Amino acid sequence: MFFGTLSTVQLMSAVRVVSYTVFLKVQEESLMSMPGPMEIIVILVVVLLLFGAKRLPEIGRALGEGIREFKKSIKGLDDDGQDKKNPGA
Repeated sequence: MFFGTLSTVQLMSAVRVVSYTVFLKVQEESLMSMPGPMEIIVILVVVLLLFGAKRLPEIGRALGEGIREFKKSIKGLDDDGQDKKNPGA
């Protein structure tokens, strides 16, 4: 038996090293949830192939306008930039 030649302290330290290695591996996998630069490039290429180069500026403009309208509605501003809640402000 191989374990018979190890002392209890050596065996416990080996178990500690293995468990710490497993812990680090789990942490590493949880940090990999965000796409890296290569994944972002692949996504951009797929979007370019799906929509084409002519439609991308139109899509970006529409997204920007939508985000602006959403922010205005959150702040409570009307179309003129006036505050709906306090008209005199």
